[in-house]
Amino acid sequence: NMSKYIIDKYPEVLERTSKPFLLDSEGEIVKNTNPTLGVITGVNGLKTGYTNKAGYCLVSTLLKEKHYEDEKDLRLIGIIMGTKGELERKELSDKFMSYAFNNYSSKKILDKDKKLKSIEDDNLKDKKMDIYPEKDFQEIISKEDQISIETVLSEKIKYPIKPGNQIGEVRVIKNGEILFETGITVIEKIKRANFLERLFRSLVSKFLS
Repeated sequence: NMSKYIIDKYPEVLERTSKPFLLDSEGEIVKNTNPTLGVITGVNGLKTGYTNKAGYCLVSTLLKEKHYEDEKDLRLIGIIMGTKGELERKELSDKFMSYAFNNYSSKKILDKDKKLKSIEDDNLKDKKMDIYPEKDFQEIISKEDQISIETVLSEKIKYPIKPGNQIGEVRVIKNGEILFETGITVIEKIKRANFLERLFRSLVSKFLS
């Protein structure tokens, strides 16, 4: 929407809309009319308004900074229209922005530099293989969302596996539905153990069992 475009294209506007007091065209000090400024953590804009048809309106925005390693900063934009007065506009804006702040976050669910898991296999030269997603994936999620990650390896894998080779798929599942899919790969060359190594490991396994 227009608010997002303005913030993305002209981020410097927030330097002005975040100030509690401003100078008007005549050099007079005027109070910022945004009722959420200084009330809700992170609010730094954007615009109040009123027309006979639209009533009292407010476009408010805040930056929710990440708190955890897997999170990203999240820009929230709330639009309230059609209220009958300034008090109702403020109350609805407070509720709306507070709810969004407390319930939504932007999370990096898949990171191509972070392994999905390690697979133990005596048939591999190093006895294990670390697997990674081919692509990053980030999503805005709520506290109520149920997120799970499902990995499916190909039935036939050709060795050696070189970095970038696709050997399966990883799926991000949100509330029981597939949200995103990408390939599974490795970041280090994976070799299959030779015949003698596999034979020796098999004999040791039988001896110890």
